[in-house]
Amino acid sequence: MAALIFAGACIAGVPHSMAMTGQESQDSLSSPRTSGTGGYPSFRSVQVDVASVVVRTSVSGSVDADLFSLARDGTAHIGIRLGAEWIGTSGSGGEKQYCRDLNALGRITVAGSRGRFDLLAGMCSRRETEWGLVEPHQWLAKFGAEVRLNLVDSVFGLFGKVSITEELGIVGGGLFLAFDTFRQ
Repeated sequence: MAALIFAGACIAGVPHSMAMTGQESQDSLSSPRTSGTGGYPSFRSVQVDVASVVVRTSVSGSVDADLFSLARDGTAHIGIRLGAEWIGTSGSGGEKQYCRDLNALGRITVAGSRGRFDLLAGMCSRRETEWGLVEPHQWLAKFGAEVRLNLVDSVFGLFGKVSITEELGIVGGGLFLAFDTFRQ
């Protein structure tokens, strides 16, 4: 998990001014904050992604909105993510299990021109199907992290994902297609 966070910070191009030194220059302390932290809620992105490992595949679609800016240069935000995720698992003996999650997640994002890193936590409504039988839906806590590396600026690229719930998680990599409003 620490490697995923480090990779996300490197990909997002976290500026030196955001380093955890606890020091600010005298100019930044005395100058007025014209574009400081805070701000207004705004649309962030829409994305569709596919992540896979040998026996588990995840396909998801989501919409992100920023609620609060954490950095003066607009590279870090707190927001929400609403979306749906389909997870398919195949096991030994032909066993197949499918889950459909409807997600409502809080999100911390660090973004740069080369990509972005999201740390996620919230709830999902899960409906499972195993051997063709549909289980009743459950409310589950969900945690995760994502790293996106842009191949085409804020539109298409490589994707790494960790998604964990009480019963089923996924760690995988794949591709994403998105419309992201981040510009640097």
